[in-house]
Amino acid sequence: MDDAKEAGTWSRVARIYFDQCQQCANSMGLTISSRCRLVVPGPPEDAAAGDPMDEMLRERAERRRKA
Repeated sequence: MDDAKEAGTWSRVARIYFDQCQQCANSMGLTISSRCRLVVPGPPEDAAAGDPMDEMLRERAERRRKA
């Protein structure tokens, strides 16, 4: 607590680690400014549209209801 030289050493080490984390976050697009630029697409209107398996299962369910 009373050793200013050691406190300065730990401050430099902490700053180095912080800078490394900041650079990694920047590279991966995880900083506040880069996250503000992200555009998240909306969900598709019908996720199963045009899916042949889904169509087959729907037709099968309808035939079972009619029977």
